[in-house]
Amino acid sequence: MMKQETNNVVYVGLDVDSNQFHGSLYHKGLEKTIGRFKCKGSFGALMKRLRKLQEDGYEVRVCYEAGFMGYGL
Repeated sequence: MMKQETNNVVYVGLDVDSNQFHGSLYHKGLEKTIGRFKCKGSFGALMKRLRKLQEDGYEVRVCYEAGFMGYGL
């Protein structure tokens, strides 16, 4: 059985530099970007940001932008 999507889905596009995660938030139901963020380049800092979105009632989906050498997180 496939899970039915809700209109409260937020897609988080991630880019990473040597020190930080950069995120862009796209709301599926509103069909627009609703925010951007930067956080420390650690798993814990990123998860804190993503959990906050979930606590605010969003269904979170994440996509990482591959660099020139592929997916090297």
